[in-house]
Amino acid sequence: MSAEELNDEHPLSYWVTLARMGFENDFHRLFNELGLSRAELAKRIGTSPEYVTKVLNGAAGNFQLSTMAKWARALGAIVQVRLIKEGEEVVRVVDYETAGELDDRSAEQKEQPPSDDFSTHRERFKATA
Repeated sequence: MSAEELNDEHPLSYWVTLARMGFENDFHRLFNELGLSRAELAKRIGTSPEYVTKVLNGAAGNFQLSTMAKWARALGAIVQVRLIKEGEEVVRVVDYETAGELDDRSAEQKEQPPSDDFSTHRERFKATA
């Protein structure tokens, strides 16, 4: 399907790159916050430090969703895939206690921001990892 058929000014590769860059930015931020070495990350993922370096330098190509989830879990994180209407900012809150029911709120509704405390859920994820 072409960009014209989608009534889109950008080719599909643009949107794929945008999504990949979002994941990479989040991954780099968390990786740096945790202060892990590339060797430790490689050990957690089950790959070589050289491959980790290749990925962190953006030279590994596109990730499959399962690979993204594996790398996220190595950092104690999760991957969320979501669709957002273009031009809208949405904050997604996932209630893991109710099997992932979603509560999307417009970013404009800032009277009561959603809780970002996942500490009670981290132990549950560690147990299933």
